[in-house]
Amino acid sequence: MLSTVILYAMLQGRPAPAVDVHYTKGRSARDIPFDSAGGKITFKTLVNGSGPYSFILDTGIQTTALDLSVAKSLGLRVDRTFQIGGAGAGTVTAAKGAAYEVSLPGLHYTAKGGWMADLNKVMRSPEGHAVDGLIGGEMFVSAVVQVDYQHKMLSFFDPATYHHEGKGAVVPIEVKFKSMYVKASFELAGQKLNGTFLIDTGDRLAITLNTPFVRAHHLMTPDTPKMVVGSGLGGMVEHGVARLTSLSLNGVQVGSPFVTLSMDQKGAFASDDIDGLIGADVLKNFKVTIDYPDQRLYLDPAGKPSYSFDASGMFLESTGKDLKTVLVASSSSSMPAGKAGIKTGDLLLKIDGKDVSSMTLEEVRTYLRRDGKTTALVLSRDGKTYNVNLKLRYPG
Repeated sequence: MLSTVILYAMLQGRPAPAVDVHYTKGRSARDIPFDSAGGKITFKTLVNGSGPYSFILDTGIQTTALDLSVAKSLGLRVDRTFQIGGAGAGTVTAAKGAAYEVSLPGLHYTAKGGWMADLNKVMRSPEGHAVDGLIGGEMFVSAVVQVDYQHKMLSFFDPATYHHEGKGAVVPIEVKFKSMYVKASFELAGQKLNGTFLIDTGDRLAITLNTPFVRAHHLMTPDTPKMVVGSGLGGMVEHGVARLTSLSLNGVQVGSPFVTLSMDQKGAFASDDIDGLIGADVLKNFKVTIDYPDQRLYLDPAGKPSYSFDASGMFLESTGKDLKTVLVASSSSSMPAGKAGIKTGDLLLKIDGKDVSSMTLEEVRTYLRRDGKTTALVLSRDGKTYNVNLKLRYPG
């Protein structure tokens, strides 16, 4: 599952100002722990010395963005507000305002652009935790960034002194407007296809194909299963789902991941500027070093690439003040949940006898990615509980 965040309308074609990264010791900041729930890189920061706040490292945006409510709680000046879009058809409130300092263990910088957005309003429930800010391309322009998904450690290096010591593949990237793009080749339904893709650490999924690409190659069929695969700034995103026979990034084989096929008429996935994006479900199979200054992506394998996908057809969100209530935000009619009578708006109470209030949202989602397993669910609708034995099955 994903909560794709691309601050598309706000930043399209508008380069963010550069930032000056200051290291507190030497010319690097190493081994900063992060939480990789759902593949996303989530870690603690300070903003203007206050916090800690929960930030996501997201190459899908070009700048740093702070949650509007956090900005107001810190007393930051907000100059003007406007609407922005992203994944999904809707919009969310964003703002420009005062610059603010972002501090991680071992480094700090000033986000001069003063970008802010209602991040928690649209991301808190789909993510299952607070999202107080996003750090994007302006940081990657200023530092070589290494993400060790296996050990959940994040490191930053001064580009002037960085020397890569890994033995993995080197993938050329193109950096435009502080975002990175890669050439990819893949096979789907007997077609061998090529395209240009945004590398997006803020996307949970492996690969998504934009609507114009899907249409041009006739990739959607009447039999393609459709389901809500996530939620972006513009709301929930329903895509077709299939599995690739193979995927390579500039010749580097990365296995056979699931692919989602956009049907969006508006928002980021409706754009023909690129063919799609490649996200965390691919990247998590490697120690990834992102070198914008030399336009290289280093992929050091962390084992044989492996992929899974939601096998229930439910898109779940956390609700309530403590985010302990699990809501069925969508139930696909072509997938096991919908066929078993589970409806949008139902509450999920238990899985195989375990109370979901004792689990994180990502733990619940992971439990439902076990293709071929039968799981006993207890749900609630209109205050009445009911039971379902759900046979999990991957789409496609």
